Amino acid sequence: APLLQVVGIQTEFDTGKTMPPFLAGYVRVSVQNAGLATAHNVNASIEASHVIFTQNSMSIDSIPPGSTAAFYFEFSAEDPSSSGQIVLTSDFRGRKLGWTYEFSGNLLSLNWQADFETTFTFLWRMTGHWHIVDYESHSGTHSVYCGIDSVGYEPNWSDTLESPSFPVPYDAQLSFWLKFEATNYGVDGIYVYVEQDGQEYLLDFIGSGGALDDPRPLDIVVDWAKYTYDIGFLNPREPAKVKFVFESDSDSCVGEGFFIDDIEVSGSWFTFERGIREPKLEIHPNPTKDRVSIMIMAPTGTLLTIKVFDISGRLVKTDKLRMPADVVEHVWDLRDENNRLVPNGLYFVEMEASNGLKATTKFVVMR
Repeated sequence: APLLQVVGIQTEFDTGKTMPPFLAGYVRVSVQNAGLATAHNVNASIEASHVIFTQNSMSIDSIPPGSTAAFYFEFSAEDPSSSGQIVLTSDFRGRKLGWTYEFSGNLLSLNWQADFETTFTFLWRMTGHWHIVDYESHSGTHSVYCGIDSVGYEPNWSDTLESPSFPVPYDAQLSFWLKFEATNYGVDGIYVYVEQDGQEYLLDFIGSGGALDDPRPLDIVVDWAKYTYDIGFLNPREPAKVKFVFESDSDSCVGEGFFIDDIEVSGSWFTFERGIREPKLEIHPNPTKDRVSIMIMAPTGTLLTIKVFDISGRLVKTDKLRMPADVVEHVWDLRDENNRLVPNGLYFVEMEASNGLKATTKFVVMR
């Protein structure tokens, strides 16, 4: 079955807005199909406090398994703080599946960026030979460089480039553009760290010896290339820093050095509930004659007890399962605890979760 999950909520602003309401633009909702089947006729709708949506519903034809789609909702608001819900629906085998996600956040929170084009570069801590240059860049006219202009780097350097503190979004990613020339002998390069609450986390080493988990073959000269890292393990809403440490060994083999530009920390500035919070049941086909498919929707990891009763209230079948995913298809062959086929009639299915929540439905056996 398909399993639709909200994996990101971001705001994009109309920067030319000069009259109230000053906050206007689009909310982009990223939805991933984490299930095993294609989601057809997918609809997303959104509601939020303090926000007016020009259109609060959007549909797309399908989302294949493992794919992500973006839904855009135009909005205007006078208060940046907002909370609400996103409802997702999809068709599957003639049935309508649904998921609800609650969210809260602040529309004014933006991704943290550094392009070394503004006066705010003085907030960066640069030791050794890191400095701003205007003759090499990925975008604009400036980048930050570790080396001696027109010469390159020398042996036995250990120089640090450290960012000012930035707020960490949810599901954060760090990216930057890098150009470098390093020797193909020895170990010369930069260590990439993030730091939070005094704890440093090594993300990569880039230089002679290669970039960790990087599919590009390392040459002596690497032109501008983008490097991206998942830093979602950091505590969201708490400050952090990114740090680049260039180190060269003691041998005389050297290169031009390292240029860095367009550093960005991106992610979602909204919290949202992942998964289904309350259990749901759907039966197909109904009526049936040989078996039923019980579509179960409950949070992953939930322990469930499923009981089937006949019209007199007699218990005819009991099953237990732990949800391996948010949506599971459980097939019953219409045999009772004694392995006998149940007769025609009306049957009731009761599902109880380990947290005490219940869901019930009914179906008819007609041969």
